[in-house]
Amino acid sequence: MTNERDGSVSFTDAAAAFAGSVFCGVTGYIAAGTVIWAVLMAFHAPANVIGGAEIAAAAGFIAVTALLLRHALKLARSGWA
Repeated sequence: MTNERDGSVSFTDAAAAFAGSVFCGVTGYIAAGTVIWAVLMAFHAPANVIGGAEIAAAAGFIAVTALLLRHALKLARSGWA
């Protein structure tokens, strides 16, 4: 629940938003990393190229997780969720 005076979010809502964002981010990273690895392995890419692509996927994981958390907290503040 939100605090009507200042729009702050309760600890449980913030924890739920964080857990949901991390869960979605991790599953998305696993899916994207698997596809990247499979495609590059099919093209017989060198290990350093595969490693670089996986690092890029990890950076994407961090960005997507941050965006999801921001949106989840915005929804929690609005009282909609």
